[in-house]
Amino acid sequence: MSSIREKASTGAALLITAKALTAALSFVVTIILARILIPEDFALAAIAITIVGLLAAFTELGLNNALVHHKSPERAHFDTAWTLNMCRALILAAILAAAANSLASAYNEPRLVHVIYVLGVSIVVGAVANPTMVVFTRNLSFSQEFFVSVTAKLIGAVCAILFAVIYHSYWAILIGAIVAQAVTTINSYILRPYLPRISFSKTKELLDFSLWLSLSSIVHGINHYIVQLIVGLVLPRAQFGYLVFGQRVAAVTLYEALEPVRQVLFASFTAIQDDAARLKKAYLKAQSILVFAILPVGVGLALMAHPVLYFIVGEKWLPAVPVLQVMAMVYAIQAIIAPAGAVAMATGNTRASFYRDTLSLSVRLPLVVAGAYFYGLNGLLIAVFVETSFFVFISAHLVRRILKIGITNQLTNCLRTIIAVTIMALAVLVAQQAFRDFGFGPNDLLPAVAQVVIGALTYVGVIGLLWWQQRFPPGPERELLNVLLGLRRRFFGQSIALLFHRDRVE
Repeated sequence: MSSIREKASTGAALLITAKALTAALSFVVTIILARILIPEDFALAAIAITIVGLLAAFTELGLNNALVHHKSPERAHFDTAWTLNMCRALILAAILAAAANSLASAYNEPRLVHVIYVLGVSIVVGAVANPTMVVFTRNLSFSQEFFVSVTAKLIGAVCAILFAVIYHSYWAILIGAIVAQAVTTINSYILRPYLPRISFSKTKELLDFSLWLSLSSIVHGINHYIVQLIVGLVLPRAQFGYLVFGQRVAAVTLYEALEPVRQVLFASFTAIQDDAARLKKAYLKAQSILVFAILPVGVGLALMAHPVLYFIVGEKWLPAVPVLQVMAMVYAIQAIIAPAGAVAMATGNTRASFYRDTLSLSVRLPLVVAGAYFYGLNGLLIAVFVETSFFVFISAHLVRRILKIGITNQLTNCLRTIIAVTIMALAVLVAQQAFRDFGFGPNDLLPAVAQVVIGALTYVGVIGLLWWQQRFPPGPERELLNVLLGLRRRFFGQSIALLFHRDRVE
């Protein structure tokens, strides 16, 4: 038990550090590109990436998750996974090549043709990646993932920035992702040498597990991509560019931080899937920590969206403020059910996950398309927030079914954080009004800095007070304190740490 916990904690720390580094790089690249390019360039890249992403989602096989979940995968399983991935990629590339001209005509965008050709090739490059890399995940060893993700993102970021500075072209948005994909594939073979063989011998065995994951991926892809694809047809190109940019800033700041955590949780939950009590405890612990970390950042970003965009990318991107506000809130509240997908996969409830995604799609698709068609960008944003709230609700029901944790208990598990964030938001809103009364504008630096400080101090103070009032119960506060004490021991030495040994919260 302690071994799994230690490996999971170490893995989470490595992946979160890697994601923090890559997110920082993504943020820097996004800001630099936003200062060089125009909203229409972001819209073009988003249309191409959305088309490819939708097609990829329709054919997603979920083989990596099947290999992680398998009790003892053999060489034949890895060869079969590699072969199936390659076949899928070649088919996708051929479809994209055949449809490129028609898609360009539909969007009245001739530049789309060559962009789709290049992205089709990048799919094949990604498909030949080494499938045996999942062995590291199975063993809860994530240092390799750290190396792969950081080096790929760093090299991709440098290429994107250089291309943007030299050519001032929309290709810079795509170059970074393509180069990063190639570096990831190369690194996978450097870290774990493997000579693939063409094999279909374990196809049925792998697909038996991944079938519902694949169906769920299709629904999720439609949920995410087809809405954006339709919206790209409905909204003016500049508005679509603002939507893409605002989503990107929110995603880099909040959503992408959840991806490595989900990877660790899936592996950890799989290791204890037969122990219901431990699994339930692990889920609640993971949920409380994620909400503790992400909810205040998301709400804070929504409150400070105007000065954030004004100071980092300039006045031309201020129409993206409402997008950033809504998307920050959307990603923030999703933290409440962030571990739900991992626990569903770990316990084999992939069919239930598929039903959840299908139900979400049945609400999201008509709601978002109607909102965009009748009320433009603002109508779309309202529809997205409403549908996200519905998705959180049905995901909480999924957790209740799998782990027997009531929805009320899921909320009370995060109650201190929710209360602290609510009071933080009120404090910042009061501060904003006070600064307006004193004649400060939304583009002034001093009130923006002051509001961030007020929000941070309010959140820390309220959650600390609530934790003290409840006599320091187990929770994310205790985990954070133990991390800080561990850092103190590492940086100040064992001898000094021993003087404060009684301070460590067990």
